[in-house]
Amino acid sequence: MVTSALIALLGDIYRLALLDFALNRESEVIAAEVFGADYFAVFLRSIDVAGRQKPQDSLFSRNSAWAIGGSGALEKRIYVALRSEVYKAYRAMVASPDSSYRKTIRRFNGSGLASSLAQKTATEDLFWGQIEDLWMRTFKPVPPSAPAAVVAETG
Repeated sequence: MVTSALIALLGDIYRLALLDFALNRESEVIAAEVFGADYFAVFLRSIDVAGRQKPQDSLFSRNSAWAIGGSGALEKRIYVALRSEVYKAYRAMVASPDSSYRKTIRRFNGSGLASSLAQKTATEDLFWGQIEDLWMRTFKPVPPSAPAAVVAETG
């Protein structure tokens, strides 16, 4: 269960990057190898500190309370708890003009849409809600049944 929350977190982290500097520049960002292990490690550093020190205490171990199957409510609680750590790391990075993340925004002449929200938003829940709204306004999803001409136009 904790693994599915981690996968969802990686999607959130990638979404922040798209909103800040990578949208419509994905190939260039990938070619520059921005999304290496170091990039994600900064976001995830404070997750499972005990497990890094003592593997049997890991949130990801077989014996973890989070590792067992359970309800959707438990899965959401795990995701929200882990996402809170990502939020804290993100806020710290965008608050520092010398952070590697801020340097990456400048390097790709990014808009910094998500980072400006992080600096203005008072609460974590409000931030993630605004990110979702911004994402839906910015990204134009293509319906699965769209003709090829529509896909070429929006992609």
